[in-house]
Amino acid sequence: MGNRDVVISFLTSWIAQDVELTVAHTADDVVYALHISNEALPFGGETHGKERIKGILYAILADFDYRKYEPVILGVRGDVARVQVSFVYHHRRTGEDLVGSKRLVITLRDGLITRVDEYHDAALVEAFMRLARHRLENDE
Repeated sequence: MGNRDVVISFLTSWIAQDVELTVAHTADDVVYALHISNEALPFGGETHGKERIKGILYAILADFDYRKYEPVILGVRGDVARVQVSFVYHHRRTGEDLVGSKRLVITLRDGLITRVDEYHDAALVEAFMRLARHRLENDE
């Protein structure tokens, strides 16, 4: 399977919210770098290793429903794929929607994903999480 096919299968698995199959596309020493403050999101920053990343992915799905997740592969050059994703995430506890786009830079080696860098509009996500915290504090 070529790198483009691995990325397509990885993205398709995540769209289906199948954490196990998503992570099956990664190397054991994979790095997931969510370029957002871990003060805003507890799973922000870098996470190393398949098992830890699995935990992060399950945590994301526990907090958010994916109403829309539309990836477009912008290109695959050698061992690096670039993907643009449009999304609508529904925050389960507040009922609020986070709408935006993000960029993924996916690095592969020997048919497996070794690194995923996820770039969001950090200010947008951090403001949304402040709003969510405020709503939760005032609703309790």
